[in-house]
Amino acid sequence: MNKKMSPEEYKKYSKKTRADGKRFEKFIEKLFNKFFNWEIHCYQSKQKQYNIGENRAGVEIKYDERSLDTKNVYIEYEEKAKQRKGSYVKSGILRKDNSWLFVIGHQDGLIFCFSIKLLLRLYKRNKKTKKYELKKTPTSKSFLIPIEDAKRMAEWYFKKRCIRPSEKPSRDLTKVWKMINNKQIED
Repeated sequence: MNKKMSPEEYKKYSKKTRADGKRFEKFIEKLFNKFFNWEIHCYQSKQKQYNIGENRAGVEIKYDERSLDTKNVYIEYEEKAKQRKGSYVKSGILRKDNSWLFVIGHQDGLIFCFSIKLLLRLYKRNKKTKKYELKKTPTSKSFLIPIEDAKRMAEWYFKKRCIRPSEKPSRDLTKVWKMINNKQIED
């Protein structure tokens, strides 16, 4: 969404993107459970999402519908819940919550898993270097990482249909397993 929409258009768009995002969350929950035997369980209450994070596992999950077309990964750092005047609030990689892993993608394309710390370093560096394109819509601010760069930077990524990790992950999967197994998850 790059242009300001009428309230009716925005309501329809917002409802669709929320539904798509929820389906993607469920898909990622199943993928992580099947591949890593790791249960994520996204919170359903807004209060828990704001006070703790998206889930108790500390995995921020973002659906990126346009990555297939743009060949970029959309890394959000600020948002507005609605098209309105006023400031944006921190979101995505800038939220102060329990997130340590950022999972973004599309079921029919690539799914990337990034360390939040890495994305924060890129965000800070990009403020100076302007290497990655900045994107601003009426409801979101982000920077775009070309897919080929994302493949090199991601902790790991999954190919189309997400049946298994890529044959050539950008990093050794043993590091990822250590990250997952050493992460203490409180009940």
